[in-house]
Amino acid sequence: MIRGMQNAELDDIAEVFAKAFYQDPNTAYFFGLEQPPPCVGNITHSSELRLLRRIRWYHRILVNMIHSGGGEVDVLVTPAEDGELGYIAGTAAWLKPGGDMNSPVMKVLLSGIPVGLLYSLGLGGLKA
Repeated sequence: MIRGMQNAELDDIAEVFAKAFYQDPNTAYFFGLEQPPPCVGNITHSSELRLLRRIRWYHRILVNMIHSGGGEVDVLVTPAEDGELGYIAGTAAWLKPGGDMNSPVMKVLLSGIPVGLLYSLGLGGLKA
């Protein structure tokens, strides 16, 4: 079933995006890596777990900004065995035509977004 996101699902949605973009070459460059990590299967190495956590945090902020800015965030939820909703298997986020994520400067500063972005990107991810 495809439906709009619920606020309580933000962490699960960020997890889906993090796993989807973990091996992306652009994401690797953005987060200060020379090449993408080899696999997203069983991540056990501490540096890989740290990278996945940073990518997850970044996407959590991005999805939150899109959602709170009037954009759309939809999720694909799989059915569970007992007929209840299962887990989020896919997600998409976009701005409506003519929409943007521009917020007043003080609102952004007070939201904690700059600190969250620096935390997620780390010093190696400050490439332009």
